[in-house]
Amino acid sequence: MRRVVLGLGNPGARYQGTRHNVGQAIVEHFVAAERVTRTERENSCRWCEARPDVVLAVPQVYMNESGAAAVWLLGRFDLAPLDLLVVHDDLDLPLGRMKLKRGGGSAGHRGIDSIADDLVSPEFCRLRVGVGRPEPGTEVIDWVLAPFAEAERATLARVIDAVATGIRVWLDESFERAVGQVNGIRLEASTDAC
Repeated sequence: MRRVVLGLGNPGARYQGTRHNVGQAIVEHFVAAERVTRTERENSCRWCEARPDVVLAVPQVYMNESGAAAVWLLGRFDLAPLDLLVVHDDLDLPLGRMKLKRGGGSAGHRGIDSIADDLVSPEFCRLRVGVGRPEPGTEVIDWVLAPFAEAERATLARVIDAVATGIRVWLDESFERAVGQVNGIRLEASTDAC
């Protein structure tokens, strides 16, 4: 059974390494780990087949238009919403925490809103990757569009590896096993001095 993993982010070098692009960074890491050498650019996304049954993709539209990529991918491969796993940043989880779930609300995430609206269904899988909330006085938009701090990068690398493992479990075993793999992870932020 074919499945799609879609890592959300904004296109362009300006947004690389930002909290909002953590989903895209995870999918790109997964592409490299699978040793994929050929990617396609079509419609609203960049995608590749990592295996005959796995499509990895990142939107080539801004976050709040992510639904266009999801609709195109599911149409292109004749799949249902539950065959889609969307990897995205989450303010309500601290860095080092992640949560896999099916359906539900968006908690104000505009990329998730766009996908649910364009699919006319919230029933797709989401892998929420914690980026934490900003300190008081910092606007949320400034926080998510800022790069991870140097002190966060070691934890981020461990998060990316852990999420990639969870995605493999979802693809190769089951949603339920992946939930058990991902939802219990609590990676502590590094306390090493910079």
